[in-house]
Amino acid sequence: MTMTRVAVLGASGLAGSLVMQGLPSRGAVPVGISRRHGVHVEDLEALRRALEGVDVVVDCLNHQTISARTAVGFFGSAAANVVAALEGTQTRVVCLSIVNATVPGVNRWLGYYRGKAAQESVYRASGLPLSILRTTQWFELAAQLLTQTRIAGTAFVPGLLSRPLAVQEAAEQLVEQALTLQPVGVTEVCGPELVDLARLAREINEQDHLARRVVRIPLGRTPLGSGALITPSPTVITGTTAQRWLAQRGAGPSTSAAL
Repeated sequence: MTMTRVAVLGASGLAGSLVMQGLPSRGAVPVGISRRHGVHVEDLEALRRALEGVDVVVDCLNHQTISARTAVGFFGSAAANVVAALEGTQTRVVCLSIVNATVPGVNRWLGYYRGKAAQESVYRASGLPLSILRTTQWFELAAQLLTQTRIAGTAFVPGLLSRPLAVQEAAEQLVEQALTLQPVGVTEVCGPELVDLARLAREINEQDHLARRVVRIPLGRTPLGSGALITPSPTVITGTTAQRWLAQRGAGPSTSAAL
């Protein structure tokens, strides 16, 4: 019996590493692609060699930036290289994206989202079989906001309203999409409850003591504070609540996430 070979782009990152871990238990062979694995996505020839013979490509690439120009440049060119490397094949691509990243009224506020919109656009235009997995924010983002917004010991965290999930749950959905016999064009995944990420950051800070205090920045009626980051019709609702995630994570600082 031939085992499915699944290439994971961004295999050393937060989501990608979890996808790599989850594939073998499902009878698949993971093929890690990242700088740590010796393959840079910008090196087309190296990427073409790394993708030779794979059945599915899961794109978990990440690039930490708030610049729309940088995000669009990275995600757009990386996706174009993947498409070029897969030329002449019908290898299916599973792209990790973000709920409402393609909505102009949302991504005008977030440069990173514009990059994800560009990534989706390149894959859609490629003609390759494509599954897009869009998630809401991850709990891990609140920890990232806590560390990135500190000034003189005070963390200023925007009151983003979301229905977050754990990155482990996102990775499980990516594995499912990679191996399903009935792939779906777009799957939208969210958590079970509304959460203000600034308030979650305060609870994380009580565990990690990263800032002397956390100040919530209200976003008023902007899309980011009024629910535009939430999918109105989720395909999958995960089970981990904020309190359960906090209880499971322990006292150590969280790994950062971009979503």
